[in-house]
Parts: sequence; structure tokens; C-alpha cells
Amino acid sequence: MDISGNEEKQAEILHKLIEMVMRQTELDYETAREQLADNDWDYMKVIRKEMGLDKKPVATPASSSLNQEIYRQIRLKMDEAGNNVYSN
Repeated sequence: MDISGNEEKQAEILHKLIEMVMRQTELDYETAREQLADNDWDYMKVIRKEMGLDKKPVATPASSSLNQEIYRQIRLKMDEAGNNVYSN
């Protein structure tokens, strides 16, 4: 395959990435290109940063039922009480 053909395809892909970031944000062409280069060409990172969603939310383990939550709370209280008795 021709080397210039690879370079053309790569340039076209990069151009499409920049245009995609421009459509999803209010960045101009040069700023979008710079931010993509700074973020290893990861368009999702750039878009999330622009929307203020820089970090992914930390998921807390949710109980699947009310009974599980009740027993979890009971275990926590019993552990807390046991720690108070044995720490003295």
C-alpha cells in the first residue's frame, strides 16, 4: 500500500475527529485539535472536559432489595457496637 495513501487516510480520520468534537462542543478547529492532541486523540475525554464531566462518577454498591439493606444496616450497627466493647 502506498505510504501517502496511509497518510491521507490518517489525516482524514483526524479531520473527522476534530469536526466531531467541534459539533459536540463550542470549540474552534485549532482548539479542538490541540485538546485532542493533549488527550491522546481521545474525543470522549475532550467532550467530557468541555461539558464539565471530567471524572466518572463513583458507583456505590446498591442493595438489590430492602431486606439486604436492612441486614446491612444491622451488621454495621453490630460491628460498631462490638468495636466499642472490645476497644475498652
